[in-house]
Amino acid sequence: MHEEYHGYVIYFGGDEGIILLPLAETFEVMNKLRKEFSHITGGLTLSAGAAIVHHQFPLGQGLKAAKEAINMAKTVRGKNAFSFNIRKRSGANIICAAPWEVKRKSNQQEVIEFLKAWLSAYSGGLSVRWYHQFANMGSVMKDERGICDRSMAINELYHILPRHLRNKALAFSLINKTGEIIYGHKDSVKFENMLSLLYVPIYFHQEGMD
Repeated sequence: MHEEYHGYVIYFGGDEGIILLPLAETFEVMNKLRKEFSHITGGLTLSAGAAIVHHQFPLGQGLKAAKEAINMAKTVRGKNAFSFNIRKRSGANIICAAPWEVKRKSNQQEVIEFLKAWLSAYSGGLSVRWYHQFANMGSVMKDERGICDRSMAINELYHILPRHLRNKALAFSLINKTGEIIYGHKDSVKFENMLSLLYVPIYFHQEGMD
């Protein structure tokens, strides 16, 4: 890890560890760590929590944010999951969790790769304005419990996303992947967790400047 990436291992003992990483390497390192951990331990799963903070953010507060993230990851069924806890300089806090993989038909689809696909789309010209339009529809899409129906979310994505990406085939691919990854075999999910997960690639694309 030290030779391939630019992070620092602050602590690692037993089955717990703390690593400091640059934002751009977070996706790759998280995914590689969980795969190597599974390989070394003979198939054991790993929960990971990533606190995304500004480099001037107090270290103690960053560690607290990381603890919040790992605790949220452990709430995901099966605990084979990760969480992001983004502390924006404005003071806003965005936190979400997801399993490492989602089984679709005979394939296991990696959620980190799904987030990387969105990140690549932003680099290829996708405007972040789609996200704000989608978020503004939350009051219509979610019920009193904050739950959003699958068909309603996907229909809204088909309505909004192609307007903000010249490559329509890519837009439709992202929509289909969103349905498969975020909803999986479920008919409904918590709207705020979905929204927060979809925000993560935006924050990475903007290099934490938001």
